Amino acid sequence: MLKGLPSYCYDKHTQTGKAALSRACALKAVRKVFNEYPCADKREALGWALFYEEGGRIENEFLSTQIGDVEQRFVAHRFGLPGEGWLAVRGAVADVVASGLMDEIRAYVLERRGYCDNCIQFRDSTALSAATRICIPTQQTMIESGTHRG
Repeated sequence: MLKGLPSYCYDKHTQTGKAALSRACALKAVRKVFNEYPCADKREALGWALFYEEGGRIENEFLSTQIGDVEQRFVAHRFGLPGEGWLAVRGAVADVVASGLMDEIRAYVLERRGYCDNCIQFRDSTALSAATRICIPTQQTMIESGTHRG
């Protein structure tokens, strides 16, 4: 949860989500997949993969797995990805989500835009810093940085 909303709602359709997806495209594991399987729109493909990885965890989110499978084939085709390429993108996204990096990227983007979730506390993340070269100040909040809007 970020600012009281599920983290996946920040992706694809919002400026915050698009910025987070752009940063996620810079992650080494994601770049590696897109180097192996070139894609028409990496950020958009990553957003769709994130939708399936995170949205798929919600009970009864997909009414029909068969329709979901057909939709994913369409999505893969739309971005020029073969089936194994789409599965590789989904796998990379699953790892980014499971590691917590996606939410750390989202939190970083929110912080940079001046938003506060009762002042989101950032922890020093060497994994995020190493993966994206982003340095997050240890335990700095929006109030401490003087740009609190929440």
